[in-house]
Amino acid sequence: QWSFWQQRPRLIAYMLLCDLLAVTFVVIATVTAPAPMRSDWFRFATLAVCATVHLQLSRRQEERRRSRKPTVQIDLVGIWSFAGVVVLPIHLALLAIVLSRTQRWFVARRPLYRYTFSSSSVLLAAVAAYETVTSFGVRDWSRLDVGQSITAFGILLLGGLVYFASQAVVIGVGAQ
Repeated sequence: QWSFWQQRPRLIAYMLLCDLLAVTFVVIATVTAPAPMRSDWFRFATLAVCATVHLQLSRRQEERRRSRKPTVQIDLVGIWSFAGVVVLPIHLALLAIVLSRTQRWFVARRPLYRYTFSSSSVLLAAVAAYETVTSFGVRDWSRLDVGQSITAFGILLLGGLVYFASQAVVIGVGAQ
């Protein structure tokens, strides 16, 4: 009776595959990355508090917006997700995403399987963006000169494009 099993078999297989890929890539990314340091936990707490404040302050408007349109929604919580990917180790960035997505669940008004699938797309995009940004080397974003800032901007732009494109592809293929 669960509405997930009433979907097209191809869609069911695709959604399960994406969920499995998200779990796999999250595990691989967290196992292979160095452990967070004390300062990382402070940045995580700061980011988590800011995201929570944003989510709670925008909750009513988000509920109204989702009630008006039963279509695909672009959730602005991705701003916090991408920021976490840039400034946190992957462990904490993914934990911040899970915390934000868990809070947003109460507003989402979507079947659980759809919400899980979209959460998987966010996690996959976060891992892809993290790998893209860190492939250029670890940066201390607070100590850049002008030339380094331009390079950093390009790296962040590329990471943002990977983050957006990853989600767009995963969700777009699922919508077909």
